[in-house]
Amino acid sequence: MKVAVLLSAILAIWWGMINQNPHQVAAQQKDINDPIIITASYNPIEGIALPNAKIILTDYLGNTTDTIADRTGKFSLRAPVTYNGTLDIHQELNGLAGPESRIIVTNRIGVEKCTPTELVLWCFADADIQIQTETGAILSQGKISSDSSYTLDITNVRPDTILTSIVKSGGLEYHFSYTLPAVPPKFIVTKTTEYEMTGIGMPGAVTGIKDDYFWAGNGSDSSISYKFRVGLPLGSK
Repeated sequence: MKVAVLLSAILAIWWGMINQNPHQVAAQQKDINDPIIITASYNPIEGIALPNAKIILTDYLGNTTDTIADRTGKFSLRAPVTYNGTLDIHQELNGLAGPESRIIVTNRIGVEKCTPTELVLWCFADADIQIQTETGAILSQGKISSDSSYTLDITNVRPDTILTSIVKSGGLEYHFSYTLPAVPPKFIVTKTTEYEMTGIGMPGAVTGIKDDYFWAGNGSDSSISYKFRVGLPLGSK
């Protein structure tokens, strides 16, 4: 029986950790016309602008809400009512206004899969992407596929390395970081019959059977219990 341990973007947050790497992003905001850096594109919207700049969100009715970035440029702002989830965002400082950019209030970058050899991100289709380590070294750069995925070979990247993806889209620069987890334990089947399978896997992950549509959540103690919707003949693969 072929078994796949599958991680959704939410579970990938548990296994690794999506987080902001302020040491990389803070130094890149130098001019009022620089792209605003977005580190969270869902409510509240968070990111990096010029230090002490006013960040303004404008909805489709012209309603605005704003906040002041702190001395490092960090800001957090809850979006007003949106139309199709879209808003305009710009920054102002010392009487100067930066360009307006359109932002969609939703999560735009996430982890689709992470294994000991590859990291697969889902993000903006056909956009340019660069992935850096916490030291600023460029590990990979290229173009995201038309199906919104980007695959990175991490065979020689040590666990606990913080990888930051940088994607420019719509006049904004999106930064998201992921801490590579340790190599997960092997999947072990302890019992399999025509109607169920039990085993041991990774705590909190999701286990799915290839060609089946049902996924089962692993227990916090790594246990797996999978009930087949219909009985399978002995010898099935």
